[in-house]
Amino acid sequence: MSLPLFNDLRYNDDGLVSNTSRAQVETENDIASIYDRMFFFADPLSEEKKHGLLRRREHVSYLKRMVGELSVGFTSLESSRPWLVYWCVHGLDVLGELEGDTATKQSAIAALRLCLHEDGGFKGNVTGEPHLATTYAAIVSIAAVNTDEGYSLVDRKLLHSFLMKMKQPDGSFLMHKGGETDVRGAFCALSTAVLCGICSDDLRKGVGDYIRTCQTYEGGFGGEPGNEAHGGYAFCAFAALRLIGEETSVDLNALAKWAVGQQMRLEGGFRGRTNKLVDACYSLWQGGLCVNVSEALVESSPDVAFRLAHAAFDAFLMHENSVWVESEEAEEGEEDEEEDLNGLAAAPRHPWLFQPVALENYSFCASQLQNGGFRDKPGKGRDAYHTCYSLSGLSLALEARQMCSEVRSSALAYADRMNGEDKNDERSSRERELGVVLGVAESNLLRPVDPKFVLVRGRAEAMISYFSGQ
Repeated sequence: MSLPLFNDLRYNDDGLVSNTSRAQVETENDIASIYDRMFFFADPLSEEKKHGLLRRREHVSYLKRMVGELSVGFTSLESSRPWLVYWCVHGLDVLGELEGDTATKQSAIAALRLCLHEDGGFKGNVTGEPHLATTYAAIVSIAAVNTDEGYSLVDRKLLHSFLMKMKQPDGSFLMHKGGETDVRGAFCALSTAVLCGICSDDLRKGVGDYIRTCQTYEGGFGGEPGNEAHGGYAFCAFAALRLIGEETSVDLNALAKWAVGQQMRLEGGFRGRTNKLVDACYSLWQGGLCVNVSEALVESSPDVAFRLAHAAFDAFLMHENSVWVESEEAEEGEEDEEEDLNGLAAAPRHPWLFQPVALENYSFCASQLQNGGFRDKPGKGRDAYHTCYSLSGLSLALEARQMCSEVRSSALAYADRMNGEDKNDERSSRERELGVVLGVAESNLLRPVDPKFVLVRGRAEAMISYFSGQ
């Protein structure tokens, strides 16, 4: 059985076939076949539907194995040891399985201690030079572990000196001595500094100016001036701006429009760049960017935040871009009229810029593996990186539906569109939602994630508080 509505959600190559369009079509076919199997069983709690439940026990087992000694197959990641530690301890923290696990915490800190450099930063392994990326990974790992033993690894004076050595006159940061500069450096340096209470004026100076030069004509951010907009770099750029309180200094409307446009209509997950394929890691990079933009807008211009969220829902559900023009024209404070969208429930007015239900569907059905771990997309293997950021993105999606009651109505509208249901369906809302939205079980709940640092909420505050007393 095939979903007729999938045809409406598919990529349109306008008759111009290319390697890019062929890859997109193949990916859509793979995921559509999974959705066909998952969404069309009479019993919403059938064994097939249960595949939409979070495989919590399997994910925990997979991540804990990755914290300790690794096999020779992980040789290529030898220079990324702090990242492996972070992906595992943060993933476990999101699952709610780290707090009482003393053995895993001790293993994590022992691994990070071997990577500590005499200059105050952290290396990728036991040899080499300190690197901003692995320093960030080590610091947020320490924050997730949240123990005195972990905090004792941080020499704030040496760490600040290392960060300042990486600082460049134009406001950018070298990733390492003699290395490249891009917005990752700004995010890694500022996150590290804020968490450790060493974010001095000298460190912040000019960073916002540099980041603003990286916003592209599409609205997103490239790694450096003149580069293509990219989800990972856009996340880093905007999160860095939030950390120094300059988030409203860029074109938020253009950024929001670009970020929302990276959520794939059929797949439900995000891609990293225009005309690229869906990838589960962008559940966090793009999903977290959407949340950061939403929160910035709610703090500065709540009316605009709700209008953009309304427009984003319209654009996703109806596959149209014209609504963005309407949202821009309404900036004088005019209220948009609630419309019945071709028989669907009216779009909700909530400040979430992405469709959480669609992201849950992709994560649970297409990315999650039944034996634990998450993958980029069907046909790929699992790894700690995609597991960590899939869980983080899932947390944001689940939090959206818990915080905003109106998201549930959007979930039902989306479910009806995917299932081809009549809005007057006599089934209960619960039954209709279970028919397509797979993240509704209590066993799927995850701890909320702070998208500024990519830590479980409360971890950053605990670390900041610890060092503020010194």
